[in-house]
Amino acid sequence: MNNKKILIIFTLCCVLGVTLYYVFSDDSTQPDSENKYRDGVVIDSTDSFDEFSENISELIKQYDSEEIPDEANSNPYYSKRLIVRNQNDTKLDLSGYGAEAIICGTDNRYVLQFDSEEKAKAACQKIEKLENIDYCEPDGYAGICEDTSAPVSWGNEVIGADTYARHVAETVDAGKEITVAVVDTGVYKHSFLRSRFAGTGRNFVSYGEDADDDNSHGTHVAGIIVGCTPNLNVNILPVKVLGKNGKGSSIQIAMGIEYAAAHHADVINLSLGGDYSTIIDRAVNSAIEKGCIVVVAAGNENSDTSNYSPAHLENCIVVAAIDSKNKRQPKSNYGNSVDVAAPGVDIESCVPVGGRFGSQRKDGKKKMTGTSMAAPHISALAAMTLLEYPSKTPAEIEQMIKDSASDLGEEGWDQYFGWGVPNVSKGYEKTQLNIEEFENQFYKPILEEYKEAAKVNFETEFHYVNEGIINARGMGGYNLYYRLADLADDGVPELIIAFAYEENEEAKAIVDIYGVQDNRAVRMIENDGSVGYRNVYNVCKDKRIKQSWSGGAWLNGLNYFHAKPDGAELISEGQYIYDGEGNPPCYIDPNGNETEISEKEYENLLQDTDVDPGDDWKMFYSWENTEEPEPQETPEIKPSADIQAPVLGEWYWKESIHTYADGETYEITWDKVNGAEGYEVEYSEKNDGEEWGNGYTNTVQTNEERYTVEMSAMEIVLKIRVRSYVTVDGQIVYSDWSQEKVVNVVDLWNNSEPLYRR
Repeated sequence: MNNKKILIIFTLCCVLGVTLYYVFSDDSTQPDSENKYRDGVVIDSTDSFDEFSENISELIKQYDSEEIPDEANSNPYYSKRLIVRNQNDTKLDLSGYGAEAIICGTDNRYVLQFDSEEKAKAACQKIEKLENIDYCEPDGYAGICEDTSAPVSWGNEVIGADTYARHVAETVDAGKEITVAVVDTGVYKHSFLRSRFAGTGRNFVSYGEDADDDNSHGTHVAGIIVGCTPNLNVNILPVKVLGKNGKGSSIQIAMGIEYAAAHHADVINLSLGGDYSTIIDRAVNSAIEKGCIVVVAAGNENSDTSNYSPAHLENCIVVAAIDSKNKRQPKSNYGNSVDVAAPGVDIESCVPVGGRFGSQRKDGKKKMTGTSMAAPHISALAAMTLLEYPSKTPAEIEQMIKDSASDLGEEGWDQYFGWGVPNVSKGYEKTQLNIEEFENQFYKPILEEYKEAAKVNFETEFHYVNEGIINARGMGGYNLYYRLADLADDGVPELIIAFAYEENEEAKAIVDIYGVQDNRAVRMIENDGSVGYRNVYNVCKDKRIKQSWSGGAWLNGLNYFHAKPDGAELISEGQYIYDGEGNPPCYIDPNGNETEISEKEYENLLQDTDVDPGDDWKMFYSWENTEEPEPQETPEIKPSADIQAPVLGEWYWKESIHTYADGETYEITWDKVNGAEGYEVEYSEKNDGEEWGNGYTNTVQTNEERYTVEMSAMEIVLKIRVRSYVTVDGQIVYSDWSQEKVVNVVDLWNNSEPLYRR
């Protein structure tokens, strides 16, 4: 090849290379969307919140590193970014201050990105002097309020969340719904949170609708809220404003708060904080003005909250952290803005686990410590209170939470605990009556009945309400115990009766539970005829009733109940069934829906670690002590308490005359006794021709001068007597018994005219 041909080929190659260079490097024809903000582009998105927040997310993603170091918190200009707001709608020309990128946004706001801290600081000093500038501040960083230096789990009973949740579930319309926005690192779709999401939420870190959690902090916070509100329509709106490293910029956090308020969040949980930030404070105040309850973690710097946003704000609920002994978590912030304290040490909740090196994430749990864990406890209380009182304002809900607090630290409010630890369940408790009064007024006859039954039947058999028949012969004896406990948290204690064998004098198995309903003691559990060892009741630490039962050689189960307030009734929370024949254990809810559980989970339920052994049992009968106790001195009856025995009236019926009595109701009356507080009625019934049993079989108390008896035999004969009573110096004093009355009901029917009471 000659030199001329070589020169032509070389020239063509150069031309082609230059052409290709300009084709593929010319920004005007091939824009690089990954770096669109590095050309000083001004974006005008004033009319669209979504576009403004999306552009900010893209800007921060391009200029900020994925890992924000801790020193960024102490360097206000670390981001090299300014946030500016004008006081009016006049457009600002900020192009002459050296910014590489400027984004115009809603609410007269501007975000300026610089290439150095020095340029950002110099521009800020100039811009803040401009006329009509509301504020100009560097875009700082806030982070999660978790204290990772402390590493077991303790329940929500300290703040009464478990009790209050049951109360709300029973009293509030099931259709009502509360949304709690978790403005945090996002929320992972953990199985514990299933069906509790109020939509997909929003991601302000990498803009979009997938507010997934790549840190675990937000999921942990959401788990606390859900755990405190079982079986309630309290749902989570995930708002991601903090990244994988647990940090986020002020503008992102403010956008997230604004989004939550605009999307009908009733409560906003902010388990985050950073240096003073006007834009975050404005967002919080705006949300409160729109009716949101905002709950804020005090922070974990062991410092005054006045230095941090949003923890310094007075109109939101600022929460400090305590441990299980009601001691202050050492790093919990303090200050004038602290309202209350809540559990915040070693709190166990749900988190995602795995996901490293390409592995798939799965459900997990973890213990965390910090005011981040304390705040969601209060968010849950606020949500439940709002469910019960939907017309209350944020300020009124906050005051109700403060009013329910148990004082800690110095008397009254103090800067470390605020008003103390809330327990909103106190808000619906009745005035507590003296337990001794309940024991004497309602339960004393029942205890006497059990004592008499033990004496009579000890050598043969003893009938327990939920234990079937226990054959006591050859056992060597046993002891009877009782305790009073307010299972329903309604101010009315229930009577719990238990027994134990002689060789172990601690109460073992509960045999009966009584409550008070319509001013009389009522049995709460009924005999199902099962053999004793197959049906055992216990009281749990959270005051629920746990029933273990066996229906055959293989079928076993557990039932959980709670006591219904204002009534002597146990409400089922569902049962756990295991047939032992290869089928997995399952949980059956009160509606009959079945959910499989693991054998390990079922075995954990059988361990009875949730059972409260009780330290306040009182022995009221011992087999070894068959002697009658020394009679206690009866108080002298004062003249005003000298009450008479009632005078019985006639029997009468209200319905038509029948040839048998089963199911009919008849009433006996007596004259009013002046000064009497009430009356005690004893009666027995038998079929005509039978012999009377020992004594009276039924004892009841009433405040009226009449008592209605429901017949339970075909041809019935009744005997009845009544006495009055009054309380003197805390003791019940009875009158003499009335004259005993025996009535053959069949004779009443044979009268030509019905008998009416006189």
